Amino acid sequence: MTEFDEILAQGSMPEPPTSFYSNALDRLDSVVRAALALSKRCGGIPSASGRHYYASVLFTTLVVRSVSLLQIAPLSSWAQKVVEHWDYASCSVIARTILEIRLCFYYLCIDPCSDDEWTCRWETMNLHDCAHRIKLFGALGHEDEVAGLLKVMDELTDRIVSNNHFKILDPGQQKNITRGKLTYLKPLEEIAEQAGLAVSEFRFFHVLFSTHVHGLPMSFYRVGDSRGRGLPTEAESNYTALCLDLVANLVTACSAEIEVLFKDSMKEREVAVKAANAPEILPEAAEMTDGLVVGEVKRVYESERIRIDAVGMTDGEAALLFFEPSMGEKVLRTSVTAGGESMIFVDPVYWNIDVNDQPVTDRLLDGLIKADHLFKIDLVAKRLRFKVSVEALRRAREALAEQIKTEPQFPRAQPPHEEG
Repeated sequence: MTEFDEILAQGSMPEPPTSFYSNALDRLDSVVRAALALSKRCGGIPSASGRHYYASVLFTTLVVRSVSLLQIAPLSSWAQKVVEHWDYASCSVIARTILEIRLCFYYLCIDPCSDDEWTCRWETMNLHDCAHRIKLFGALGHEDEVAGLLKVMDELTDRIVSNNHFKILDPGQQKNITRGKLTYLKPLEEIAEQAGLAVSEFRFFHVLFSTHVHGLPMSFYRVGDSRGRGLPTEAESNYTALCLDLVANLVTACSAEIEVLFKDSMKEREVAVKAANAPEILPEAAEMTDGLVVGEVKRVYESERIRIDAVGMTDGEAALLFFEPSMGEKVLRTSVTAGGESMIFVDPVYWNIDVNDQPVTDRLLDGLIKADHLFKIDLVAKRLRFKVSVEALRRAREALAEQIKTEPQFPRAQPPHEEG
């Protein structure tokens, strides 16, 4: 056995080492799948306010990072791995970012406050973002970018100092805000408690996760057989489960709040989608051509999907002309007699066509139109479904095959002739 085979044997474990880990993994898997479905339902809904806009941005971020956590979690179905690598420290780094995104989500999108206070919170974040970009480009020595950002910083400062909520803040807090030193107007512990996370629980996770984010001594002092070597141990399993369980709680809380925040918009979307996909039932052909005289042309039906004109042809016969409404192109013509309705012309590019539930070529369809047939129109899917007898289909296929035999074929390519 090679050294790599030994690593595989040690790292690959058919079952989770603890039930705590197994339950946490299954729960997070279920919660994230539900959140992805919810995110899809909210996709494309116009933002009614700043709260709605940042709720969509932060919820998307939360879900994306939760998927990343599932992909590195051992024994997860979200990724295929050569070896199951147990590293709760990396899981805790992602878990901490998700924790702080959850708090930001609550603070900016859910926590009730006046419009002035919400604007002050948002502008404070803008100043913090700008100040950090100045530090970033300053570290790279990009003086032009720094100069431009300093002007933006001045504009943001002018904007926030005129805010009514900013004016009632403590002068020291005002100073830190305008320098871009603050992200939030209140402590994270307070936000966490308001968001449903006990202060003691928040402090525990924040300290635990921060040791690994910053590589503090606590993150490596006790590395040994029990943890920190990438192998499945009870300690690795339980610490990783803590991360997964917390994130499942955070995603669940955000999902519930998104449901409330976008409830009306999603309901309107669902109604609109149902209406768009609802089948459009055309009147009977005999009804649309009833009472026509020879030579008369009459508009008998019109919708967003189709326009139909009826034409009186001869005694007892009429035609229905179907037009695509935006350009007015004719896409279908049928003949209506006392014996029923039959197809005369069809645009095979516009319609999705099948015969007896099978695909059909344009030339074969042309032959089948001349035989007795039934058809059904689905305007939503732009689909025509033909029904013909098995015998009619066999004769049409044979006739087309004979016709193809008499047509000139392209000569087969010959290998190049080589001189002696």
